[in-house]
Amino acid sequence: MFKVKVQKCIWTHEPASVEESLSERSLVLGSEHEKPKVAILYLELELPFAPFIGLDIRGDGYDCRLASVRWNVMDKRFDSAVKDSFPGMELDSYISYEELMEFSLDEGWVRPQRGGGDAPRS
Repeated sequence: MFKVKVQKCIWTHEPASVEESLSERSLVLGSEHEKPKVAILYLELELPFAPFIGLDIRGDGYDCRLASVRWNVMDKRFDSAVKDSFPGMELDSYISYEELMEFSLDEGWVRPQRGGGDAPRS
């Protein structure tokens, strides 16, 4: 069995706001808008084979597609990530940061007490 730690980032703002806040211009000039914040969550799994980019993983309440995979020599496991999640329109309704967090935690994703990003814990 292969140990796999999957990371998921949930942002407090929509993608355009995040991209703008991370741009060189914003970093140099600053911005009058509230800076986007991020929550970092993890899911720890065991797979009967080595994970790979594009792998769809469905489990007890969660469904994700791996966007990156790397071998962590020190911890003897694969570290991987899924695409970032943002509030916004999805299937004709608006999904908020709080709803994304609630759905993810209900699916079994875990936010560590330390190192879990700077977004509200909600």
